[in-house]
Amino acid sequence: MRRVLALSLGLAAAVAVLAANAFGSPAATRTITIVHVTRGCHSWKVNAHVSPSAALTLRRGATLRVVDQDVDAHRLVQLAGPKIRLGGAMMMNHGKTLVFQKAGLYRFTTRVVEMAGMPEVKTIGPDHTLLLTVRVR
Repeated sequence: MRRVLALSLGLAAAVAVLAANAFGSPAATRTITIVHVTRGCHSWKVNAHVSPSAALTLRRGATLRVVDQDVDAHRLVQLAGPKIRLGGAMMMNHGKTLVFQKAGLYRFTTRVVEMAGMPEVKTIGPDHTLLLTVRVR
């Protein structure tokens, strides 16, 4: 009898831990940065990887911090997925936080916002078209 009770309590504790991890854990915050590059003008930087396109997978309720470290101002444009409030343009050293409340496949690009007094920086070749894909589960 004691053995069955101990086994039942152990199983109940394991189920409680799994449920807490699946439903009660806070969603993560990720950061992606727009950086200046010589060839193509700008790219996404995720951790140490730099590329004109990026793909992330987030949990529902997670936040994504988008930071502009490029010399140009950028405006985030949503191409697909459940609508998210994006706000205005991001200046250099500024960013915005996106919250993904709904599961789905989101796609974003950026538009360079021309502003008076922006420094001219030499680049090689045409500017990259940035593409960000976020899968929310």
